[in-house]
Order: sequence, then structure tokens, then C-alpha cells
Amino acid sequence: MSDLFAGTAPYYARYRPGYPDAVLGHLRAAFTLDGSGRLLDLGCGTGEVARPLHANFEEVVGLDVSPEMIAEAGRQSARAGIANIRWLCLPAEAISGELGHFRLVTLGNAFHWMRQDEVLGKAYDLLSSGGVAILGHPGGIWTGTDAWERAVRESLVRWLGPRRRTRTGPFMAEEGAERRALSRSRLVDVTAGEHRWSREVEVDTIVGELFSTSFASRALLGEHADAFEADVRRSLLALDPSGRFVQQLRTEYIFAYKR
Repeated sequence: MSDLFAGTAPYYARYRPGYPDAVLGHLRAAFTLDGSGRLLDLGCGTGEVARPLHANFEEVVGLDVSPEMIAEAGRQSARAGIANIRWLCLPAEAISGELGHFRLVTLGNAFHWMRQDEVLGKAYDLLSSGGVAILGHPGGIWTGTDAWERAVRESLVRWLGPRRRTRTGPFMAEEGAERRALSRSRLVDVTAGEHRWSREVEVDTIVGELFSTSFASRALLGEHADAFEADVRRSLLALDPSGRFVQQLRTEYIFAYKR
């Protein structure tokens, strides 16, 4: 799976929307985080969950299958002066007791790439208490209804075809799969919610976020990447010469516990 995100890590770190304070605050309260114990962040990307939660634990372990993501995560945490995060290049399915025990396991925008039942089973075995938190931003450019989002989708269709795909084939995410996997697991007291928010984005951010994805990466676009970028920029500036837009976001969270 690491090849799916080849070349995306710098864009991922700079342009992806992070997790809003309201959601992270709810997570801290739900699991009574007090600075003790350890956090295991699976599919950590460039550290979008691990960094803002690092002060709530004695140690954080961030784990991702992509060496580029892990390298970028290390650079970002070093730049922020964070010393209690350890970054490991490893698939989530490979976790074992060698990592030790954890108070919380988090999964951000990566759980849909994993063998979910296997990962949840192994995560449960590594929990000393606490539980699992799954966070994500569903929808995105493929379901947005604003004019600028429709314009970007038109560019995607022109250059990549009408069906969302990755370098290894069509992209298929099964709606509700996370909750069904949790219902099959040994975790209990599953709770879920969402938080709607927005951010102002400029053309550079929109293009950068596209290049951070598996479905519109520079590697996937190949020799057409620059032409695709020019097309997106031209379409957006035709809508609003200021190049400023509002991105509506929805962050979902699911919490489950080991009792």
C-alpha cells in the first residue's frame, strides 16, 4: 500500500486538513487522558493525530506502512520540538506484543486501507485499558456541492476518468465498514459522532491537497501532472479571481473501549 502514496508525504503534511480542536478535546475527555500511559497511532501518516495528542501521554508510537510518511512525520515532530514520539515503518497488521501495551489506539484516515478485523483484534490485545478511537474526514472533493468542488471534479474526470481510482486500481471504500468491524470485535460501548467545520483554502491548498491523495497524486498523473495542475488552477480562478474559497468539512469519530 505504501506505493499508493508515493511522493505525497510533503503535500500530506502541508495541505491536508488536521483534526479540529473540538474533536480532539472530546477524545481527551472520553478517554480521560491525563498525560500518563502510551498512545499507538496506526496508519499515522505524517502525524496528524500523534502530534496534537503527544502531550497527553508519556510516549507515543506512530506507525505507518509508508517510509516516506514516516520520514516526513519525523521531520515535522523534530521541527516542533517534540521528543516523545517514536516513528516506525510497519503495516498495522504487523503489530504485536513486542511494542508493549498502550492506553489508547488511534486510527485516522487510514483504517479503510487495513484488514480491519485483524487490526482491531491485535489492537485489543495491546490495550492495557482505554480503547480505540477512529477519526476521519468522509466525503471530500467527491461529494462536495460548492461550485469550486464541482470544478475540481470536472478536472479530475478530464484527466483521470469518471471513476475514482488509485495506482493499483479502482478505489472502493465500504460505507459503515468501521462500525461493522467494531461490532464484530471484543471492544464495547461503541459511541460515534461528527463535527462540522470549515476552513478558508486558497488555490495552492486545493492543488496541494489533491496531490496528497492516492487518487490524484503526481505519481498517478505521471507526465500529465503539470497539465492537470494548470487545468485545476485555471478552473478555480475562472470562478473567483481571488483564488480563495471555503471548504466545508465533516469529521467523524468512533470510540470503543476495552472493559
